[in-house]
Amino acid sequence: MKYRPEIDGLRALAIIPVVLFHAGLTTFSGGFIGVDVFFVISGYLITLVILEDLQADQFTLTHFYNRRARRILPALFIVILATVPFAWTLMSASEYEGYSKSIIATVLFISNILFWKEDDYFAMDVDQKPLLHTWSLSIEEQYYVFFPILALLIWRRDTRLFGIALTVIFVSSLALAEYLSREMESFSFHMLPTRAWELMAGALIAHNEKCGRMPKNPSIAGPLTNTGILLVLFSVFYFDEHTRHPSLITLIPITGTALIILFGRYASITRSVLIHPRIVGIGLISYSLYLWHQPIFAFTKLTQKELFENTYILLILISFILAYLTWKFIETPVRRNHVFGKKQLLGMGIGCAIILIGIGAHGDITEGAIQRFPPKVAKLIQSQSSGPLKLMAINGKRCQNRPIKDACVIGERKNKPTWALVGDSHAGNLAYSLDSKLRNMGIAAVHLGIYGCVYSPGFNKLNKQHNCAQKNAAIREYLLKNKFNTIIMAGRYTTQLEGKYYDKVSSKIPQAYAPVGQHNLTEAQRKNSVKKGYYKAILEQLEAGSRVILIYPVPEAPWNVPERIIRAALRDDTMSTTTLATENKKITANVYRVFDSIKHKNLVRIYPIDIFCNTYIKDMCATQIENKFLYMDSNHLSLEGAEILVKEILRKVQSH
Repeated sequence: MKYRPEIDGLRALAIIPVVLFHAGLTTFSGGFIGVDVFFVISGYLITLVILEDLQADQFTLTHFYNRRARRILPALFIVILATVPFAWTLMSASEYEGYSKSIIATVLFISNILFWKEDDYFAMDVDQKPLLHTWSLSIEEQYYVFFPILALLIWRRDTRLFGIALTVIFVSSLALAEYLSREMESFSFHMLPTRAWELMAGALIAHNEKCGRMPKNPSIAGPLTNTGILLVLFSVFYFDEHTRHPSLITLIPITGTALIILFGRYASITRSVLIHPRIVGIGLISYSLYLWHQPIFAFTKLTQKELFENTYILLILISFILAYLTWKFIETPVRRNHVFGKKQLLGMGIGCAIILIGIGAHGDITEGAIQRFPPKVAKLIQSQSSGPLKLMAINGKRCQNRPIKDACVIGERKNKPTWALVGDSHAGNLAYSLDSKLRNMGIAAVHLGIYGCVYSPGFNKLNKQHNCAQKNAAIREYLLKNKFNTIIMAGRYTTQLEGKYYDKVSSKIPQAYAPVGQHNLTEAQRKNSVKKGYYKAILEQLEAGSRVILIYPVPEAPWNVPERIIRAALRDDTMSTTTLATENKKITANVYRVFDSIKHKNLVRIYPIDIFCNTYIKDMCATQIENKFLYMDSNHLSLEGAEILVKEILRKVQSH
């Protein structure tokens, strides 16, 4: 295949925004589209290689996978191995456990599935996941499994049918991406079915090239190539975390990339930039640079929560140096068969994979290698690890986000549910404690929980995650139809109203609620609408005849409580994890005003701030009692914390 230096220049155009985006430069808010550019390039080059071998009657799957293994595995395995000692030294137990799972998933090329399924509430900050970026490698590897077989079966028989197949996949995948970007945003972002169209864009170019149907008018090449780079750059600077992606709008950078591949071989300003030796050089090391930059950023953030511009410059420089060394001494010799024959490469690859999977399995099985820590710290970690799994599951059954017809029943399951537990994960983490208490009372309750969505029908998040409106509408209909005796409502109401987190470790994506179809309101109008929505949602159930146990906001901490306590214990530090009661009251004041304004005889009010604040410690909100955590992160109560709150709920109910 004739070498095209502008393709390597295009790789540089892809990797630089990705690195700067991960460095937190707001100017490059759409830098993540660099990955989409890589997908188009991969689709083009891989298809071209396969079709050329098929034309020459030289294509074999073993030869194809040997070349892919030489290209991908050595550098990837080196980077993963290099991260292990840093993870062992710097990570907490829960962080190391998550990291261990990501090692296994990365080696098996299913890390995109892992990161899609991971629960944002309990995962460490995404900025601190060393292998987070490998989701894109998994997509490409999954593509490499299916696409060569498709080409092998169809190309030789009918090249026209092959082109039709590529077009059908392109259109179907794009349509699915557009739909799921509204309904299942995380799935759409991480999975091959909604990314295949980007790879197919490159594949279609390669197919037409091999069929002799490429445009050959140099007079239009320059303007179109320049248009292409402008489309890519526009996406880099215009897109941000609010952009539905991938979706129809992603056609902008994909079209730009396609134009550069189609016309970049002809003279133009863009070509002269892309073939500059320094730009080509960055493109050559782009794969290794992609591999190195994320772990370097992540481990630095584990030790320093806030990184300054000079620190990022240094980290980027280190990433470039390591990328160059990896390209020169690992990538290039292995790819050119200077070292390792096929059998040697196979043996080395299998051996490294077994070692890495073993390391990952050890970290997972030992719940983050607790034995690394001193006994007193290990004891704290063990008390921490009992939280999320128990809180969010009943009899091993995951209860949040289940369809209503398959909802969990807590308490005495033999009886018909007369209670309902409604809300987001703040309601969900009361389920385990309520289960045994309600069973003793002979009461059954249906658990209607939605991650990230407080109960407020008619409202969606501005970030378009979770599809709260549709799910809450179904819950509303179910509640009114079944007329439950008692409804417990709990949620992170403050976050949805104020649109921001109190803590410093949660997702950076805004969580604000807004009325469905009214996303252009001023901030004051939006907040006023949300307040009215809260009021209406609660009052409606009261007027329908249900007793509503309303849980006011749980006090929050500005950090992950167990992690802070454990890190302090490791350093023999006495740093406080308590928070000011006055600060929590200030943050939740608007929600309190809404809830206080609801007047009804069937309303039972529960004030967590009165339970946890100014009780154990004067003027402070407690986060720990002796060696027991009251929280499992910055805002979700632990098993112990939930037990305390549930006891108060039932005490209030019995006295009502």
